[in-house]
Amino acid sequence: MPIEDLTLDVNVLISHNKSNIPCEDKHRNLMKAFESLVFLALDDAGHIKQLYVNRLGSNSLATKWLASLASKSRIHLFPLGRIPKPLKVKFDETGFHWADDKYVRLAMMTPDKHWVTEDTGINASHRKLISDHVGVTTHDTQSACDLLGI
Repeated sequence: MPIEDLTLDVNVLISHNKSNIPCEDKHRNLMKAFESLVFLALDDAGHIKQLYVNRLGSNSLATKWLASLASKSRIHLFPLGRIPKPLKVKFDETGFHWADDKYVRLAMMTPDKHWVTEDTGINASHRKLISDHVGVTTHDTQSACDLLGI
């Protein structure tokens, strides 16, 4: 069954947005996939988009890419979910970076429940907790490309 929506961590966009180094093929391929193969998941209140703009700047290549996706109707909007209390407790115990909770809250509300992140603070323990508690599969850029067959 094809994947329809992906939640994308800002760190993936930062990797793609660096103009002073050549972009890796995996980043280029993933960004291109959003033009026709998969939709970008964003929250309907605009929190994730604001995170992107805050980290990347309003005139960055990545924010222009977002505007292009919006103009082509390649963005699906979802409400942010709530992290279940048992998962909150486990996150606190394992040193989860709470700045990333919005991505989990978004991904858990999408039908496909996939989150692409290059954040080194998301370790194997966090990935397993997220999968076990809310059913979200966490990918790096390469495994997201593999998932999409690109």
